[in-house]
Amino acid sequence: MEGTNTSTTGLPRAVLLADGVFCSLSGVITMLAARPTFDLFGLNGPAILVVLGAGLLLYGGWLSWRAIDRPVKDSLVLAVALLNVAWIAGSALILVSGVPALTAEGKWTVGVVAVLVAFFAEAQFYALWRMKRR
Repeated sequence: MEGTNTSTTGLPRAVLLADGVFCSLSGVITMLAARPTFDLFGLNGPAILVVLGAGLLLYGGWLSWRAIDRPVKDSLVLAVALLNVAWIAGSALILVSGVPALTAEGKWTVGVVAVLVAFFAEAQFYALWRMKRR
């Protein structure tokens, strides 16, 4: 039955918590660095970075809370892994389409973050596989 496998410790909890902390820290850094970096990335203003940072902070906080507060269901691990895949696909779309028109530094930032998110997605799919094997 889908979503019935749970874990109260171990890899699923650890990868979700690490992802949540990474998102929260990324959100704080993005919001704090919005004003000094928007020109560096080729953006029209800092508002998009502030909104992105706030969203990351809220999502990261929620994900951390879910990873700590209760048993981790396989459906949660799958949903978070798929959200990470969507982030990677969105990043690739930005890089390929050129919208928004980023500077080289902005493109590198999008690419590096996408690679980091891919590591989380890979770890989450592996954790899900391990949960299903039990």
